[in-house]
Amino acid sequence: MKLLILEGFSKIPNNTGKSYSVLRLLEEAKKIDVETVRTNKYDISFEFNDDGPAIKVQGRDIKEFSHIIFRTNFASINFGFSFIGIAKANGVRILNSDSYSMILGDYSKLSQMAILANNGIRIPETYVYGSAERLLKTCNKDKYILKPNQGTFGEDIEVAHQITCEYILEKYWSENILVQEKLPNKVDFRVLVLNGKALGIMQRKAPEEQLVTNYSSGGVVSAIKNRKLEDIAIKAAGALKCEYAGVDIMFSKKDEPLILEVNRNAQFEGFEKVVDVNVAESLIKHLTKE
Repeated sequence: MKLLILEGFSKIPNNTGKSYSVLRLLEEAKKIDVETVRTNKYDISFEFNDDGPAIKVQGRDIKEFSHIIFRTNFASINFGFSFIGIAKANGVRILNSDSYSMILGDYSKLSQMAILANNGIRIPETYVYGSAERLLKTCNKDKYILKPNQGTFGEDIEVAHQITCEYILEKYWSENILVQEKLPNKVDFRVLVLNGKALGIMQRKAPEEQLVTNYSSGGVVSAIKNRKLEDIAIKAAGALKCEYAGVDIMFSKKDEPLILEVNRNAQFEGFEKVVDVNVAESLIKHLTKE
């Protein structure tokens, strides 16, 4: 087995940074002698000639790798469609491959909400506006929060009051503006799902004066057990065809669990610190068992 870990957070070529999740995957792969290459999109090139399409990663043919794990928001990779297609055609196994095939480029909150709702999975009351003007005319802003349509690790989420059209356009830049019901608590739950089973549940509590609960933003985390939340998370991950995902859940005013997001590149630093599960080892062993 030869594993490629593809990152995309750095804007600087050849700068892979100190991502906890990537370092842990490298650590666990090394323990069982899995050859692993860590790279980002700047080290990837395409070749189209008489021999057919090819991908080179740090000068190595993509055929040299048996498996790929993405540690990036795939929508940020402009050549994502071509990369997935050529890699799969060359027999490379990609974690969450079926999910990428289902939603290849725009894995946004809007695309997730549509699929979850179509599968009868409960989500918060959500609206998506094509323009800031339309939002301001029709939205009762005190009841809702604004979110970027793409994942931003909990950044740029705020209560939708005292805003102007100019502010929205400057802050959120996307033509599609997602507005979601402001739920009445500051606690949510991250369930990690792998291969149709829950690895555990991490409760996250937002710090004072903050909306977001993310561990990376200072959220206070702890482990809990709740079979109902696990079952709901497994169903949500299955609807989006994710082998591996972090499913975020929050309770409504009626104490009903609602799916906030399904993250198919979920970070797991906070999770490993409080839940008695070796997530990196589980991911590596999941791939090596095939």
